[in-house]
Amino acid sequence: MAAKSLRSGEQVGEIADASYVAPFITLVACAASAAFVVFGGDAWRAASQSPGKFAAFVVLAVALQLAAVEIYGRGALSFSGMGMLAVGFALGPGAGMVAGVLVALFNLANQRGRPERSVFNAANLSLSVLAAAGAYHVIGAADWNTAARLLPAFAAGVVFMVVNIGLLSLAMSMAEQISIRAIWRERFRWFTPYYLVSGPLALATTVAFEEAGLIGLIAFGLPPR
Repeated sequence: MAAKSLRSGEQVGEIADASYVAPFITLVACAASAAFVVFGGDAWRAASQSPGKFAAFVVLAVALQLAAVEIYGRGALSFSGMGMLAVGFALGPGAGMVAGVLVALFNLANQRGRPERSVFNAANLSLSVLAAAGAYHVIGAADWNTAARLLPAFAAGVVFMVVNIGLLSLAMSMAEQISIRAIWRERFRWFTPYYLVSGPLALATTVAFEEAGLIGLIAFGLPPR
């Protein structure tokens, strides 16, 4: 079966025929579910202690996905990954995972995709932001000054890329019987620069909220229309 094009942003893709990779999708979904069991309480505490902040950052991530720009012959480009990283930086990995699931659900409604693909996308995004924001927080970067946080933020963007594109490329490779390297070179290599700036941009958005509140978040985080 011919491959379908990447449809939605640097983080969410489509698999040619998910029936060929059902066990892998199930494994990824189970891993994400287990992670939610561990970190779900953190997400709830973040939402209950700072509901306005939680809502603002999650809406930012979803808005960046809905503002995806179609690129002829490439699919669509969005900066929702930056938004999810910002949620994870500001509110913790659990909150970032929630943002990843919501981005996938809104993408399903917007693109009218297949449910099994959305399950995989939600699990993929939640694991990606968990790994990235988890690495950022485990070293205590959230308590550092802005300049010191820049390198951990950049590293978090790289981690997000490796997990997200790695899982997606592996699923596509299994479905289409094409090497992972070929999948990456053909469909995802061009996204690399966007991933590399996503961490620093997420940090800048977080700092803008810290300094100027919601106005700073809107002014810096949302794309111009």
